[in-house]
Amino acid sequence: MTKHDDIFIISKNGKSGMRTLNAVIMKEEGMYVARCPEVGTVSQGKTVKTALKNLREATELYLTYSS
Repeated sequence: MTKHDDIFIISKNGKSGMRTLNAVIMKEEGMYVARCPEVGTVSQGKTVKTALKNLREATELYLTYSS
């Protein structure tokens, strides 16, 4: 199992305020699973780049609709 720590920045509702969040990316069964510990969102992808992109999208959607 390979673990990658990454950081990503999102903007909420297109506003200028941004948050820096962590991403923990692990390889499981041929896929990369990305998790944001601060928010609890999870996503996956065939590459680290795709997993992080999918996590960013999932987290943006979660933060947009959870408030």
